[in-house]
Amino acid sequence: MVLNSRRRELPVYKSTFAIMSQEVNSFTVCVLLFGDHVELAHRCLNSICQAYDPRYLKSLRIGMNQVCSETRDMVQLLPEVLPDTQILLYDAGDNNRLKYPMMRKMLHDPAYPVITPYVMWFDDDSYLEDGLGSAWWQQLTELMRTSDMLGSLYRFPLSPAQAQAIVKQPWYNGKPPMSRFLFATGGWWVIRTRIIQQFDYPFMDIVHNGGDTTLGELLRQQEKRLLQFRTGVRVNADEEGRESKAVRRGHHRPPVWSDWPNPVDHSCHDFEITTRVLREPAGTHLRRNPT
Repeated sequence: MVLNSRRRELPVYKSTFAIMSQEVNSFTVCVLLFGDHVELAHRCLNSICQAYDPRYLKSLRIGMNQVCSETRDMVQLLPEVLPDTQILLYDAGDNNRLKYPMMRKMLHDPAYPVITPYVMWFDDDSYLEDGLGSAWWQQLTELMRTSDMLGSLYRFPLSPAQAQAIVKQPWYNGKPPMSRFLFATGGWWVIRTRIIQQFDYPFMDIVHNGGDTTLGELLRQQEKRLLQFRTGVRVNADEEGRESKAVRRGHHRPPVWSDWPNPVDHSCHDFEITTRVLREPAGTHLRRNPT
C-alpha cells in the first residue's frame, strides 16, 4: 500500500476488532498541511499511519491550506491505510487561511463536533518516531487521566501589552501575569476536548502567532495541569529530526495582543471552506449533527 505518488511503502492496518471499544480513551487527531511541502506532509501522515491503533485514533481531521495536487492525491489514499477511522477534510483550496482560523474550522465544526475526550494536534512539520504503537497510546491515556494538556514545554517572555490583554480575557482568574509564558509549543500537543469547547479555543483574536502561549496562560489561570511529554514525537522538526528547528514557512505575524488595546481584526475568520468525509466507518457514531 502506498500513500502518495512517490510510491513509498506504508503499513496497512488489518482490522481484527470493532472500533467502538474503550471510547473513554479515544482521540481526534488533527493535522494542518500547508503549501507544496509534500515531503513534510508525507513524513507527518506516514508516521501517524505507522502508529495507527483504531482503539485510540477514532477521528482524523486534515486541514489543507493552499496544498499542491500531489499532497491532495496522497491524502485521498488515507482511507485505505486507516480503515476503521473517521477521516474528514477541511480544504481551503488555493488559499492560505492561516493556522488558527483553520484550527477553529476543524475543532468547532457544527456538523461534525469533536466528541472524543482528547484532541491531538500536528503542524505538518511534526511527526511521530518509528516503532510507536499501542503502548504509546496507552501511555498518553494514562497521563491524561491526571493532566489537562501534554506537550513539549517552553517559556517565552510576554510583553506589557499582552499582560494588559490577559487581565481583560473572560478566562482570566485573578492571577497576575508572569514575566514569561509557560506553554506547550504549538507544533504538537494533546488536550482535553472539554477545555477547547468550554473556552472556545482558539479564540477569534488568534490568527497565526501566539496561540500556544496564550493557551498556556489560560491553563495557568484556570488551574489546569500542563505536563511535559514529547516521548516518541519530533515537534516542528528539521530534516534531522531536531525539535523546533524546522524552517518557518508561509505567513508571518506578530504575536497576538502585541499592540493591545488596538482591536484585533477578525475578518480572517470569515471564509468558506470545503468539508468532505473521506471515511465514515459504520457504527462509529461520531457524527452527532446531521446536515
